[in-house]
Amino acid sequence: MLLHTVFGNGRSPESLFERFSSVGSLARVYGAITFILDSVEMDANLKDEDCILEEYKARHPMPVDMIERFERGKMERIGIL
Repeated sequence: MLLHTVFGNGRSPESLFERFSSVGSLARVYGAITFILDSVEMDANLKDEDCILEEYKARHPMPVDMIERFERGKMERIGIL
């Protein structure tokens, strides 16, 4: 997480490698940066998808009988019913 904070403050990969040479190689620094950027993008995409789902659910609520069937099915699967 420290790498993410430092990278977010505008430090170059080379300066990160100088600071965190225990990483082993500049290629690993770039790999960490790639992972972090992918993770940030993935988090943003998941949040967008959650918002879209919540909007859909608000506009199209499930009928009560369908909710009850889902709940009954869950209970049957875990052995409560």
